[in-house]
This record gives sequence, structure tokens and C-alpha cells, in this order.
Amino acid sequence: MIYPVAHVLLISLLFLSINLPDLLTIGLLFLIGILYDAYYFHLIGMVTFILPSMGIFINHFSDILMRNRWTRCLSVLLLIVFFDSFTFAMASFLGISMGVLSHFIVYMLAPTLVFNLGLMLILQPLMEKIYL
Repeated sequence: MIYPVAHVLLISLLFLSINLPDLLTIGLLFLIGILYDAYYFHLIGMVTFILPSMGIFINHFSDILMRNRWTRCLSVLLLIVFFDSFTFAMASFLGISMGVLSHFIVYMLAPTLVFNLGLMLILQPLMEKIYL
């Protein structure tokens, strides 16, 4: 079965990090990470670490990541690959998931990338009007 996941949080993170101060962005992502971990994994730490790390990365490279529409689309794909790969690796390491890497790539990561690329192309004009 194919499991595409909508990462609207990561798409909005890319645009939101432009307008908010760095410390507020990191603090907000830390709280969202705690809620995400508590709800999905019942183990606080994985997403609580990765979301603020991604926020720091976006803030540091925002002039490159936000250059034009294509770099924003590629940035979203990069963030999704990093986020999903890290959470899969940590879940496998901690024994939360017993998934196989090839199944993860074919049935979850690839459909998620295609779905979120389409979602980004649809939401990008709206996000540009709001945040840019």
C-alpha cells in the first residue's frame, strides 16, 4: 500500500522562517516537535530534535533557499527527504519501526515527494502573497 504524507508543516516552515525572529522560530518548532513526538511516537526526542535543527538550517541558508520558485520547491523536497529519512532511521534504531528501507523509499518517501511537490506548486502562490 502506498502512504503519501502531506508535509504542510515543512512547506509553511520554509515561508514562516522568513518573517519570524530566529529564537521564536526555534522555540515554536521545539514545541511543535514535542507535540508531534507525543502524538505520533509516544517518545519525545526525535522530531523535537529534527524540527529545530531544520529551522536553524533554513534560517542560515534562507538567502539561497528562497531565491526563486524552483529553489523553494527543491528546498521543500530536500526538507522532506531529510525529515522522513531521519525519522525512519531513528524509529528503526529505537525499535519503534521494523520497516525495510526499500519499502520505505518505494511506498512512503517517493509518493510523499510527488504529493508534496504538487502541494507546493498549488500552495506556493498563496504563500508568496502572504509571506513574501
